[in-house]
This record gives sequence, structure tokens and C-alpha cells, in this order.
Amino acid sequence: NQDVLTLGFSGDASDWISLDKLKDVSYEYQSSNQYFKLNFPPAWMPTQVLGKDSWYKPEVAQSGIGLLNNYDFYTYRPYQGGSTSSLFTEQRFFSPLGVIKNSGVYVKNHYKNEGNAESVDNDGYRRYDTSWQFDNQKNATSFLLGDIITGSKTTWGSSVRLGGFQVQRNYSTRPDLITYPLPQFIGQAALPSTVDLIINGQKTSSTEVQSGPFILNNVPFINGKGEAVVVTTDAVGRQVTTSVPFYISNTLLKPGLFDYSLSLGKIREDYGLKNFSYGKFASAADARYGVNDWLTVEGRTELSSDLQLLGAG
Repeated sequence: NQDVLTLGFSGDASDWISLDKLKDVSYEYQSSNQYFKLNFPPAWMPTQVLGKDSWYKPEVAQSGIGLLNNYDFYTYRPYQGGSTSSLFTEQRFFSPLGVIKNSGVYVKNHYKNEGNAESVDNDGYRRYDTSWQFDNQKNATSFLLGDIITGSKTTWGSSVRLGGFQVQRNYSTRPDLITYPLPQFIGQAALPSTVDLIINGQKTSSTEVQSGPFILNNVPFINGKGEAVVVTTDAVGRQVTTSVPFYISNTLLKPGLFDYSLSLGKIREDYGLKNFSYGKFASAADARYGVNDWLTVEGRTELSSDLQLLGAG
């Protein structure tokens, strides 16, 4: 019994198993040289899963402490009239506690008529965004405080600038994860074989398998429709070729994955014109969940004193 279980047969058996009672099993015994050969159906062997959910080893992100300043200077002079100069700046302070960012532009108008009221209104510093962001790589979650843009996890949602707080799933912090379902190719090998996977005419992998069924899921990062060819070559050179068309959408989520975003704050008004102009309170939330390989459900809500929106898809 132990020998049979070691070979992968997982039937409910007692201490001894009569081989004559096992359907589709053949054996040969030669007492002269103590030779025993046992043939199982390939389907009885344990299924071999080839491939993995991650293409890279997860690396723990590390942060130092530093400060940087980006800038972009621009000036122009029309054919008639004065000239305008602008200096865009972005400051960023980073540490293990997160990143503090600030951006804005300083504008200076030069007019022949120094009494031009427009030059007085447009001159000066205009603040764009100021925020603090912390990324939790282990949970693939980001926290933002300050000037934020509401998340748009759904394909039909819109984004609004707020001054407030946001928490959202951020899978970009885990580049080792494959977040969308990839096709699986199921086959069976009667003998130890080599399985080659060819995607759209390009060989992408070659894997050794033992006798028995196998599932091939180490498909590279691809999107859209295509054709896969699985070539199984056994030890004596015999080949079995299977051609399978497929379609992959990277907008779907793998079964069990949950993506979300929650934003709370006051609506940013006169963006790019006034430094601190915030209006009414508003909130927005959306979520997506992978049910199976072909279905991802999603929902979104937006709430303010002038708008109440709820949708699902």
C-alpha cells in the first residue's frame, strides 16, 4: 500500500492492495531477477502544476532620507504686447515615514504698461498640490493626506480633486504579483516529457514533466487575443501538439483579489488660480472583486450635498 501511495495513487485502501482488483492497472513480475513493473493510468498520477502566480521574487522596498527639487522655467513673448515668464517647482521630501510633496508655479508678466491690472492679478505664486503619502508594501495599500484626486478603479468613474484623506489598494507596490487571470492549458503525458509553450509563434517556456496530467499556467504578461500551441515531446521523440485560441483582459482581477479606493474631503475649487480654495464636503468610494477568471464585479458611490451617485457593474 505504501509503495502505491508513494507513486501518487490516493485511493482509500487498507494495508494491502490487490493489484488484480485495480482497474486499468497492469503489472509484470520476474522472480529470477526480482524485477517488478507496475503500469498506472496517467490520469491516476497527481496533477503537476507548472508555473506560478509571481514572476519575480518579492523585494522589500527600502527608503532613505532625502530632499529634491524639480523645476521648469518657461518664458514667451508674443508679437505684440509684453512677455510672460513662469517657473514650475516641485519639492519632495522622502523618508521611511512616507513622501511629502508640494508643487506650484511662479508667474511674472511683463507689460509695457505697468499699470495693467491684469499683470497684478496674474503675478505671483500659484500652489498646485501639497500632500503626504505612505505606501504599505506588505498589504499593497497607500494612504494619502492633503490634496488628492479621487480614485477611479472602475472604468466608468470620474475623478475629482479634494483636500482631504484617501486610502486605496495600490498593486503597483507589488510588481511581483500578477493581478489578472491568465489562461491555463491542461494536458497529459504518458511518459516523462518536455512541454513547450508557444505564444503567437514565439516560444515562451520549456518545462520538464513526469508521467500524468499537468496544468500549464506560466503564461507571460500578455493582453488581448492570441493563439497558444502546447507541444509535448516524450523521451522517444514522439510529439503531441495542441493549438488553443485565447483572450486575456488585464482589466479583470484574479479570483479572490480585492481592489478599492476611499476618498473624503472638501472639493478643490479654482485649481491653478487660487492657492487655498475649498468648497463643500464630498466623498467617493469604489471597489472591485474578482469572482472567477471571467467575472469581476465592481461598484462606485459619490456623495456630496449636490450629488448622490451609486452604481454597480
